[in-house]
Amino acid sequence: MQIEFSGSRYYLYKTPWKDEIYDVSTIRNEILYQFTHHLSFRIITDYYTQTKKLSFYPLLSYELNPFTLFYLGANINTIKYPEKIETQDHQIFLKFQYWFKL
Repeated sequence: MQIEFSGSRYYLYKTPWKDEIYDVSTIRNEILYQFTHHLSFRIITDYYTQTKKLSFYPLLSYELNPFTLFYLGANINTIKYPEKIETQDHQIFLKFQYWFKL
């Protein structure tokens, strides 16, 4: 199991260190768990302070062999309000990758 935390801060001023235009922080958490040699799960969580947007990116992957892979994942975007978290939009995807010679 791997767990990784990171954060970034972006800011812009009209003049050096005066008249701030924006100041945004991003907090990111990534968790990777390897169930078996072939099956793994990863989830990435992002939080943006300016928009109060909380995003989740889960991904389940299965490697049949080095050239055949299955992925099942999602992109889930939410908005954080003081009293609740509301889903903004989401996408679910399935990917199959196979390598063959012609």
